[in-house]
Amino acid sequence: VSREGQDGGVAPGRESLAAWPRLHAATSTGALLLDTMSEDQFKFVSTAPAPVFLSVKAGMTVICGCSDSDDWWMADVLHVDGGARDAKVPTLFQVADVDDGTVRWVCADLVTHIIPRV
Repeated sequence: VSREGQDGGVAPGRESLAAWPRLHAATSTGALLLDTMSEDQFKFVSTAPAPVFLSVKAGMTVICGCSDSDDWWMADVLHVDGGARDAKVPTLFQVADVDDGTVRWVCADLVTHIIPRV
């Protein structure tokens, strides 16, 4: 995409990114790093920690709950179901509530903590 004006120069306020030695644009989940590359090339570096649910395996005990409320429960993970795009990324967990034994499926993002074994 050309950003050149009528006179063949760069439009005002649209200086070439290649002229910048390094540009950091921070976001809520990562940072965009532009080194001395062309405008169409960039590298995204995540600065956010990995979600808890990526570490969950069958046999673990987890805390499930919603971030919008203080309601939570403890459950044992019976089965981990992978996603449609990548079976290695968990999307659903079959869990058994430790209080009453109720077995249910929960979305992976409802897992807030993993309880360490003693």
